Order: sequence, then C-alpha cells, then structure tokens
Amino acid sequence: MGMAKLSEDNMSFLLDAIKKFELDKKFTEQGVEQGIEQGIVQVIVQGVVKGRKDELVKTVTKQLTKRFGVLPTEVTKKIFKANLDQLEVIVDEIFDFSTLEDAIKHL
Repeated sequence: MGMAKLSEDNMSFLLDAIKKFELDKKFTEQGVEQGIEQGIVQVIVQGVVKGRKDELVKTVTKQLTKRFGVLPTEVTKKIFKANLDQLEVIVDEIFDFSTLEDAIKHL
C-alpha cells in the first residue's frame, strides 16, 4: 500500500489549516493566560477592599464606642453595611461629632 499523493492545492490547504490551528491555539492560550491574570488581580483587589472595610468597621466601632458608649445594635448593623466612603467620613470627622446621631447621619 502506497501513500496517497496530495495535489499542490490540497497540500497548500492543509498547511494553511495547520497554521490557522496553531495561531488559534496560540490566541486561546494567550486568552487563558490573560483571563487568569485578570482573575488573580480581581481577587487581590477584592481582598484588599474587604480588608480595608473590615479595618474601617473595626475602627469606627471602637471610636464611636469610646466616644459615645455602648452602641445600639441597629447602629452596629449600619456600620457593618456601610461602604468605604461612609466609614472614612466617620473616621475623619469623629472629633467633630457632638452626638452619636451626628455620626449616624453618615451611615
């Protein structure tokens, strides 16, 4: 049994198909690598933001408790639900608040 001979057109077609397959494979691998890198960055950013929020919640809770006494449960819940900007305002302005209600306005 002999090998079938390919015409020049068929040979050219097969070579083009192989090149396209290799190129597609390369783009796929690059896309996967890029996706992994983006995923890692996203996880790191989310972790940093969560860590920052956790620290601000802890700081706000401690500062308000020290300044105004034991916090009502509803205030504590609001602190845990607050976003970074709200928490940062309270930390920055804690000495300007005369009452706990002044702080609550920012939650």
